[in-house]
Amino acid sequence: MLYPRTRTWRRGLAACALLAAGIAGAAHKVQNTPVAWVNGQAIQRTTLVELLNLRNGSGDNTGRPLPPVTLEDRQRALDDIIQMELIAQKARDQGLTATPEAASELAYQRDQVLSQRLLRLLTQETVVDEAAVRERHAAIPTEHEVSVRHIVLADEAAARDTIVRLDAGASFADLARKRSIDKESRRQGGLLPTMKTTSFVPPFAAAAIAQAPGRHSAEPVHTEFGWHVIRVESRREIPPPSFEEARGWLGPQWVNEKVDEQVTAWRRAADVKVLQPLGDGPLADTSGVVATVDGRPIPRVMLEQLVKARNGIENPYDPVDPNQPARPLAGREATLEELVMTEVLAHQARERKLDENPSVLAEADLQEKTIAGRMYVRWLISQTRIGTDELKALYRSDVPVHDFKVSQIVVAEEAQATALIARLDQGARFPVLAREFSLDDGTKKQGGSMGWLLNNQMPTAVSAVVRPLKPGRHAAKPVRTEAGWVIVRLDAVRPTARRPGLDEATAWLYPKLMNDKVQVRLQQLRASADIQLVQ
Repeated sequence: MLYPRTRTWRRGLAACALLAAGIAGAAHKVQNTPVAWVNGQAIQRTTLVELLNLRNGSGDNTGRPLPPVTLEDRQRALDDIIQMELIAQKARDQGLTATPEAASELAYQRDQVLSQRLLRLLTQETVVDEAAVRERHAAIPTEHEVSVRHIVLADEAAARDTIVRLDAGASFADLARKRSIDKESRRQGGLLPTMKTTSFVPPFAAAAIAQAPGRHSAEPVHTEFGWHVIRVESRREIPPPSFEEARGWLGPQWVNEKVDEQVTAWRRAADVKVLQPLGDGPLADTSGVVATVDGRPIPRVMLEQLVKARNGIENPYDPVDPNQPARPLAGREATLEELVMTEVLAHQARERKLDENPSVLAEADLQEKTIAGRMYVRWLISQTRIGTDELKALYRSDVPVHDFKVSQIVVAEEAQATALIARLDQGARFPVLAREFSLDDGTKKQGGSMGWLLNNQMPTAVSAVVRPLKPGRHAAKPVRTEAGWVIVRLDAVRPTARRPGLDEATAWLYPKLMNDKVQVRLQQLRASADIQLVQ
């Protein structure tokens, strides 16, 4: 039976679809006029506007003001769409989009766009019930924050013996260090970090709330971690947030529940018939219809493609080993339920004529270009050969015998990066600037330090800049990466503890070499294209 799995529908949809612009008005005026011609094919302004909206965060329903779109943003988006169109054209020329697999993937992604737009529209249409939200706020319980020690024992008898010793005047901290099986808290005399009781497992939390501060528990507490003897050092009540503070998350929570209720009702009403088996084994025949939703078919090929993606199969950049047996394909039933939910929501979206909305059509166009481009890249990869000599040469150049300790500052704009480099040249401290300006939360608190890295653990562009640097020096120019504009500094160099062999390194050298060759082909494609920009 499929229905009990429908709780996963929202997570599955969110993972597969692009974030899309809102239905109730785009952030930029949409005009269906060309902004460029690529080999005679028009790039419509709606498509450019849609990509700008996607990248700018339009339609996320947060109500936050959107950052202004710069000329650089527009030029970068248009350049990306032109490249997408070029690759999609080559895919069509090769007949790659005419296969059943291509047709099913394109149809699936169109339905994903419709489904996500419908969910957003339902969220926008649902009016918050103020009385219901106030009722929820009134039900928020008072929380407790405690500082607590515990001694964890393997069995009840040992826990009761520990309580007897404590009753006789033994030091709780000393017994914790000697007897507790919790290695982390044992070193601190059983002391745990001060935290809310909701962070503990329920039996422990209940005992921590009931126990008087300064006293140990008279009875041991049993949890999945063992038998606990608890001593509460201090405890304070944390009152619920004010209504004005809580409504910021209670309101959206109520709306999401109402949307879930509507979606669940649609799913319950759907007549789903499974027509083919759903085992976990490899499947040679992907023809036919695997299921119907109110008579509308779900092709078997669509299910199999999604199942392969869920199982991480057929990554085109991975070296193919013909000696490896076919892998089992787990999760067909759950994946079919995801397709059923997508079809249910897409049908409701079509009933509302969302498939005629210019913004929806533009996003679907972007999706189709992306998919066609991926098909062409797969085809390029299948036509590209990598020799052993090429791998060995790359191994010698890209797998050095040293580790690099590197720091970074990530900013959004090249001009800001250049200005920060000028400050570094004048003697500013790298860690200070990193803590103040870097957008990378993972390294910002550490003054930009990324720690010790192998060459292959850095983006190619960063690695190329880092390796010639002398320890203690920063790069003279910023590096453009997916994360933004990066200023790098080489902090130190040391001999690597273990240089991986060629066989091990092939796992990342092969994809890198393949990607480099594919990028050369794509650059050649761009150089030979007839591109005309419309002012």
